[in-house]
Amino acid sequence: MAIKVNQSELDKAFMKKRLITDLEIADAIGVSSTQVWRVLRVPENDKRHNDPGVTFIDGVLRLFGIKRFHEFFYLI
Repeated sequence: MAIKVNQSELDKAFMKKRLITDLEIADAIGVSSTQVWRVLRVPENDKRHNDPGVTFIDGVLRLFGIKRFHEFFYLI
């Protein structure tokens, strides 16, 4: 199993918080801007892509609330 990002819903939530750049997002969720870029911007078929890790997921859930996990992430 892998955890994937629901890109469109997460982008909408970041926009509502006025988090526009990868650096702003990274600072808000406690990861590097490179990690944000690898998870959200690099296509899955690119070897530079990363699925979200524990720190990324934890940061998103701390920012938006744990009850929103299934809104932003899904399992495959």
